[in-house]
Amino acid sequence: MPVRLQKVFITILFSLLFCSFSESPQADSHQDLSAIYPRYFLRADFNSQTNCVLALEKVRLTNRTGNTLKEIHFNIYANKSYSPEEANVIGFYQNYFKVNIFPNGIQGADFNIEKISACGRDLGYEILGEYSTVLKIMLNEPLEQGENIEITIDFTFKLPNQYGLLGHYRGINSFAHWYPILSV
Repeated sequence: MPVRLQKVFITILFSLLFCSFSESPQADSHQDLSAIYPRYFLRADFNSQTNCVLALEKVRLTNRTGNTLKEIHFNIYANKSYSPEEANVIGFYQNYFKVNIFPNGIQGADFNIEKISACGRDLGYEILGEYSTVLKIMLNEPLEQGENIEITIDFTFKLPNQYGLLGHYRGINSFAHWYPILSV
């Protein structure tokens, strides 16, 4: 390796190491990061024969909004439904790029919530939004500023037969955006 290239490589390496070990200005190294950021625990069992997923998600969060929360919202992108207009646009691009990303037609992920709970008690919920991608969870007790809660969501879904972020296609399983994600 030429000396000039070695110097560039070493400079890049030290730059990456410096960036990796420098402290974040938001977090003191002695501070518990779960007090700042939500913590996700996910367990999923995937059956590759049926393309079904049985999942359990636990989200621990601290109310840092400055307000008392009576509900918490999640995005559930795996539950997205397509409008007829979107289907037409997708069909246009499939033809344009000469790829069939929906070999069996546009399918959803067949996303089902089995149960939502916190502190051992069931929580009520609604699925909202134009595309059915907003999960509104009603808390049994208001969550005051600085208080913590751990929400457990049991859910199932089936990977649709499609190419893209969430689906199975030609032996490839893709799992992007498969679990409920806290809304900001």
